[in-house]
Amino acid sequence: MRLNYLDFMMPALIQAIKGTGGNSDELQQSMAIDASSSDFNSMLNSALETSDRDKLKATCQELEAVFIGKIMEGMRATIQRSDFIERGFAEETFESMLYDEYATKMSQTGQVGLADILYKQLEPTLEDK
Repeated sequence: MRLNYLDFMMPALIQAIKGTGGNSDELQQSMAIDASSSDFNSMLNSALETSDRDKLKATCQELEAVFIGKIMEGMRATIQRSDFIERGFAEETFESMLYDEYATKMSQTGQVGLADILYKQLEPTLEDK
């Protein structure tokens, strides 16, 4: 029996992405991750059923962007903020969207490599039509 990289890593990735400490902000983010993981699953199944290599590549890049986004979110949480200037909801929202865009752009460069690993693992499962 051949050990599949995705069989080994996917549950760990999803668990790492979904892990919350009970905080309401974390719960909302977890719900967003649940939605994005179901979107990922539906996109992945669609790509595999239609044997669309471009769609599969885009789906793998999207998962990599979510993963990078979670890493950057953790990094952002370590930044010490001063109480001198209060941060508002709009600033938090903008910063979150900005870092999501950074993560998307980083995944599109191919420098991280997670999308390539996933693609190489999933490509043989595409049905040749």
